[in-house]
Amino acid sequence: NVFFNPPGYMSAGLTCPLVISFKPQFNRDLDGEVEFLAVTGSFTIPVQCRIKRHAVSCSSSLLDFGGLVVMETRKKKITLINDGALDAEYSLSDVDCTEDDPALTTSTGSPTIATDNKDDQKGGDGSSGPKAVSSTVTISRGVYKSIDIATDDMTGVIPKFGKRDVHFHFRPRLCGRSKRRVSVAVNNSEVEPIAFTVCGMATSFPVNVDSTEVDFKMCTTNILYQDDVILRSSATVACTFKVEVPRELRDHFDVLPLKGVVQAHSTFALWVKFKPKSSLLTKHSKYFNPTNGQFSAPIEIQINNLNQHLYVDVRAVVTSNDLSFGVDCVDFGTCSVLMHTIYPVTLTNQSRVKQTYGFVGLPKHIQVQPGYGFGELMPHSSHNLDLIFSPTDPGNYSFVLSCQTLDNRVFSLHCTASACLPPITASPSIIEFRNTPVGDQASVLITLENPKLNPRSYVVLSGQAPKQGARNFCFSIPDDMPLEASPITGEVLPGENKKVWLTFSPKVGRQNIADTALETANEAITQYNATIAAKSNVTSGSKKSEANLKGSKQLVKSNASTKTPPPPSPQPLKTAEDITDTCPEFVSVKHSYYRKMKPFAMSTAIQCFVSDIVDKDNESAGRTIVARDTLHIDVTALVVRPTLLLCDMDGGGDVNFGVVVVGSSRLLNVIIENTSDSPATVSCTLYSFA
Repeated sequence: NVFFNPPGYMSAGLTCPLVISFKPQFNRDLDGEVEFLAVTGSFTIPVQCRIKRHAVSCSSSLLDFGGLVVMETRKKKITLINDGALDAEYSLSDVDCTEDDPALTTSTGSPTIATDNKDDQKGGDGSSGPKAVSSTVTISRGVYKSIDIATDDMTGVIPKFGKRDVHFHFRPRLCGRSKRRVSVAVNNSEVEPIAFTVCGMATSFPVNVDSTEVDFKMCTTNILYQDDVILRSSATVACTFKVEVPRELRDHFDVLPLKGVVQAHSTFALWVKFKPKSSLLTKHSKYFNPTNGQFSAPIEIQINNLNQHLYVDVRAVVTSNDLSFGVDCVDFGTCSVLMHTIYPVTLTNQSRVKQTYGFVGLPKHIQVQPGYGFGELMPHSSHNLDLIFSPTDPGNYSFVLSCQTLDNRVFSLHCTASACLPPITASPSIIEFRNTPVGDQASVLITLENPKLNPRSYVVLSGQAPKQGARNFCFSIPDDMPLEASPITGEVLPGENKKVWLTFSPKVGRQNIADTALETANEAITQYNATIAAKSNVTSGSKKSEANLKGSKQLVKSNASTKTPPPPSPQPLKTAEDITDTCPEFVSVKHSYYRKMKPFAMSTAIQCFVSDIVDKDNESAGRTIVARDTLHIDVTALVVRPTLLLCDMDGGGDVNFGVVVVGSSRLLNVIIENTSDSPATVSCTLYSFA
């Protein structure tokens, strides 16, 4: 049963409850789905019902005790996992164990104590590492199954969705390999029995290592990692040892000390220093897999007194911590000191780990966005950055950007640029208009100046100093911005300036108001025509009833004596040509828009193109626009609703006195409406347009 109350329209981030109740009638698995229909389309939610069952698994297929001295005891555990919804009663039993057991012929990752024969420890193919470790496990000196390896947890219960630890203890009596193949069966269940192997190596050598594996986890190049290996001796005399590291890996990790003495019934700590270099990632080596970054190498410890060999496996996932920009050098080219030049670069993380970066020590004329040059890069991901060059003084620039990570790695990017003074300057270059109501206008005066400077103050480009002379300018204003420049084009002579007025005149879109006014007018006409039709039907019905009650003669006399006006005729619908700026519908819609409008901001960047020097001898020749000399002026304005609306008796916005005889006067009343929420003080000013 599905209990769902449709919530209707849901805003982003909201939720609604869906209750599905399931009452099983038979014992089997069921699959289905619940289908929903939304405005964006249909979607389904899958519904699955599963019967309760056992799902028993083992945490590992091999429990390796490693090397152990005879008559010593070591305990380990293996975990049985039940992912099912029923408690599982299990029982352990032995199964036949052969020498070709796959659980023993694969690498276990836990090296054990080797025999006296050194060649057997390295394997038949002369390789070392984990393969050599697995070969030590398969050396046959006799198998003792259930005598040396035992457990007290032969039966038990694994709770549903729970775990159960099974403890084994290994106490060898003779030297050699011990192995036990254990099967786990679930009572009263169709689950197939699972099996795992418990093994160990017994030796008479009393020197062992606490851990046969050193795992550095994730490592990056050129960073030092350290860990210790503990040698534990149960001998009655001191034992000398010698450590050997593969020759080709001596540049990447080292063991200190390489020689030493383990005192009787004591321990000795060996320090393993691992500092992988970048050459490990590029140089082909049998100890490193470049596909997944896995590094595995053995450390051989020779016990001289006992002619014993111990192997410790050093493992790590090695990755670089490099960042790349995608370019070797950034050239901003020739820039104006009044412009911001943006150069996009891509910062890529070539590492398998997350890296935090930051651009430090930036010059004052450079910015890095977004995040002001700080951020995090996920493994093998990229960020698109913008280098913003904003010179303040003319000259040739050459600087280096430094990107530093938390590992104190510094990545440098060389940048070059040339900055020059523009031939024409604009003051101000950032304009903020006052709050301008719709229908009003605001003006700002800017000054274009062609300074007459010493040529030495310019940057010498291409071996020549720039020439000075008269230059033409032209403003380019976006079409969607109600902005005008006066004059929009002109000429500025050297050492002179030019005044330019920028006028901001926000207006309402006439087409939208006209469409709304046409729709409103036609709705009113349609309603009026329907009312007339209803009244005409009522009048005709009453006349027929009156004629039936009275005589025809009296009805004729009454009709002759009283004259009834003809019924009004229906009006035709208006068209788009009938909607003018002064019609009542248009004015009403416009004033309604004024009353309901909310303030909104408008901003843009206008360009002032500057030409090269005007040639007086050849004025008919065309002017060439120089891109680097283009001026950019940022304009921002806030459009608000008008505080006062001036309306005449007809609802328009113009006061028309019509024809007035000289010497006489005419008085007209106008309506001034306050659309704000507070009182407004009104004052009148008369202007003469004679």
